Amino acid sequence: MASTVAIDRSCFAIFFREISIFRVIKGMNLALFDVDILGQALHAAILDGDHSKLDSYSDTVLPQIWNYQDFAVWMTDMMHDAGDPTLRGTFLQMTARARLDNLFNSKTAALLHSQYQLGTN
Repeated sequence: MASTVAIDRSCFAIFFREISIFRVIKGMNLALFDVDILGQALHAAILDGDHSKLDSYSDTVLPQIWNYQDFAVWMTDMMHDAGDPTLRGTFLQMTARARLDNLFNSKTAALLHSQYQLGTN
């Protein structure tokens, strides 16, 4: 049992480090997406007199932003809940650990996670 705990802690440490890097990348991707859409809208409005893209700007970018926020909350809750059970209880700790196990052991879960990271889901 002790070796399993050591392996789990090692995996979690690697996973936490990777998540920190991916959060920066995800935030950058989201910002670039936002700026690209805004640039297209401004270009159309200023050069072509077409304000339709500016008018639909929020409808265009907000779904992506809310999707990212959902992912960020899910990831943050999972990481925090997987640790100390005195914070939010043993039930949430064990369900969070089950989610983490799925990320490591399920190709489907890993694929969905990577799509969230890349913003392609």
